[in-house]
Amino acid sequence: MNKKVVSLRAGLLGLAVLLVLAAAHWSTQGRAPRGDGDGYSAEQALRLLNRLWPSEPHPVGSPANRRLRDGLRLHLEELGLATEVQTRVVCNDDGFCAEVDNILAWIEGGPDTVMLAAHYDSVPAGPGAADDGSGVVTVLEIARLLAERPAPPRNTLLFLLEDGEEAGLLGAKAFADHARAASLKALVNLEARGSGGASLAFETNGSGAVLGELLAEMPKPVAGSLFSSVYALLPSTTSFAEHAHDDVLAVNLAFLDEVAGYHTPHDTVARLDPRSLQHQGDAALALIEALADRDLSPSSPDSPRVWFSWLGLVLLQWPRALSFAPALLAFLVFAALAAGDLRLRRDEPTLRAVVWGLAAVLTSLPIAILIAIPQMVWNGTPITAYAYLAPLMFFVAVLAVIWSMMWHVNRKTRCTFHGVWLLWSFIALITAFVFPDAAYLQTWPAFIAAFIALCLRLGAADAPPVPDWLTWSAMLLPALLALSLILPLVLLLFQAIGSLAALIAPCLLVAVSLCFWPLLPQVPRVRFLPAVGLIAFAANSVLFFPLFDAERPQPMSIAYVQHADNAWWWVDRTMAPLPYVVTEALDEPTTETAPPLPFLGIGTTVVAEAPDADLAAPLWQSTPRSDAGASGFHVAGQVRSQRGTAVVGLLLPPDLVPRQVTVNGTPVKPRLIDNPGPFTGYRMITYASTPAEGVALSLVFDGPPQQPIEVFDLVYDLPRDLAVPLTSARGAAGTPAQNGDFSIVLAPIAL
Repeated sequence: MNKKVVSLRAGLLGLAVLLVLAAAHWSTQGRAPRGDGDGYSAEQALRLLNRLWPSEPHPVGSPANRRLRDGLRLHLEELGLATEVQTRVVCNDDGFCAEVDNILAWIEGGPDTVMLAAHYDSVPAGPGAADDGSGVVTVLEIARLLAERPAPPRNTLLFLLEDGEEAGLLGAKAFADHARAASLKALVNLEARGSGGASLAFETNGSGAVLGELLAEMPKPVAGSLFSSVYALLPSTTSFAEHAHDDVLAVNLAFLDEVAGYHTPHDTVARLDPRSLQHQGDAALALIEALADRDLSPSSPDSPRVWFSWLGLVLLQWPRALSFAPALLAFLVFAALAAGDLRLRRDEPTLRAVVWGLAAVLTSLPIAILIAIPQMVWNGTPITAYAYLAPLMFFVAVLAVIWSMMWHVNRKTRCTFHGVWLLWSFIALITAFVFPDAAYLQTWPAFIAAFIALCLRLGAADAPPVPDWLTWSAMLLPALLALSLILPLVLLLFQAIGSLAALIAPCLLVAVSLCFWPLLPQVPRVRFLPAVGLIAFAANSVLFFPLFDAERPQPMSIAYVQHADNAWWWVDRTMAPLPYVVTEALDEPTTETAPPLPFLGIGTTVVAEAPDADLAAPLWQSTPRSDAGASGFHVAGQVRSQRGTAVVGLLLPPDLVPRQVTVNGTPVKPRLIDNPGPFTGYRMITYASTPAEGVALSLVFDGPPQQPIEVFDLVYDLPRDLAVPLTSARGAAGTPAQNGDFSIVLAPIAL
């Protein structure tokens, strides 16, 4: 083949790949924001967010939370909607309790209820403009649009703004006892785990045809049954889990990109991408409109289906039972074609070429991962680092392609095409059997490739030979289809799970590079390729270091802990090693494998001794012990803080197991602490939004308690003078996250 043809094909291949790359990137972004007019307006929603949303944290029970509650209810009333505030003390399964205020508004229709939900509380560390201010103003805007329509809907439309979601889905648990929960037949829940990107239908209740039809109503759909299957394997959860019962049609929407400000003080209105707000609003409005007049009466069982969106253009779906057949057909076709290649071309080293080439591609998978791991170890594994790791992953894929091309000897294009797609269809066959929701990634490219291979092979005997350029172009189509399916998934993986995607993305990228292998020119074996790889790796490390700065700060919360005569600094190094200046500001720090108390962080905690700030300990006012006879030994008392606290709690030693516990009259199951540390085996009860008079606790034991308990209070602030060296060392490149900075005082109390 002359150099001119090779250059032309290389140019066409590069252009096609760039177009797919651009389309994949577009599919993972939001939509252009619209101004006032018909439909949902991101500009109007942003005006609402700037007017109503506080710039300070407003966790459940805080004064800022109550002010926001009143403002949101007033706005809904101004829209002419009937409203209600559901107030209730509720506890979750982790022993965390609070008094929550859910805001409900509705447009009365038929007996069945369609609900649009979001939560208005924030984490203690940040104002939560994206999580979930974006969801709240979207609910308000959609409520306004639907309230302006003259005809009542077929189904009652309920708008729920939940409280206490960040504290453990407390608002959703409270709503389960509301009278309107019994008539709930459909749900759209709005969330955010970043401040940008496309709105994903990342979780659904089931995978039937009805849900597939609903998702197809969304403009620029970004959805897939695979998303729900993967999300079910992750430890995260939202209020969706409390609402989506078996008989409820439910969709959970969220955008995931730009996670640097997630659950930090940087989750502000200024960081929120209007395109994401527009996309989420358009998707939610389309779903609610489709559900508002739909017959939601029970129907016959819905067979599971597989659906996925292709480049944000269309939602494709089919019965899950059909996933296996096209993969099997493709495998049988390529098995027969490969067998024919070997039988008819004994004089050509086809088998050797294919075996060596496939072995090279397979060995490039561990090579890709081995390149990624040192990068992650060097820079830590922050979830905000996906933007830095993504270029490395694409470099790894290119390196793997070059590696495989070096070993590809004596290429025969059609033979190689058959061998490559034989392996691909075999993988599709296994995936369709083990994980059918993901099978579309391999099955349909392999099926199209099999159809093309048969067309090229089964021409009439007297027909003129197929031009080489047409053969090459036809073989390019299934490779581009595979790339268009897998590349958006890789981009979404980095958004969804951050640097953990660095271990998965190379495998996907190398696998899709295999599809292009028959189309690429052969390259000579380059002895210095490993050196080139090391130089590129070093350049990547220098170019994207440091990973953290004022725009993308490292989550790093500081806690001051006072217990008896001791005090410590506990610094949560959630995702990456602490900077040297922070370590130097601590006195002989030691690293624990996990936070000694569950609310101290989600990663590894660095512990160091601290000066005594002499903070006032919480008070326990006990009522006299009483013998409850057959019902056990009853202890009651009141925990009250002297520091104007936000949270109080109780720690029970391992040998002191209560039979029954109530908090302000509400039964609660204490949380068992299994983190290694001084409180391993303790049971914990926590109450937020503590009233001034304290929290009433009632415990029933089988016999008189012989050990003291620990009471604690927690304030979202640090002893100012003592904390200055640490907070200064953290600087602008670090930020409080989740529960933020706080001080906690524990005190033993004899029962």
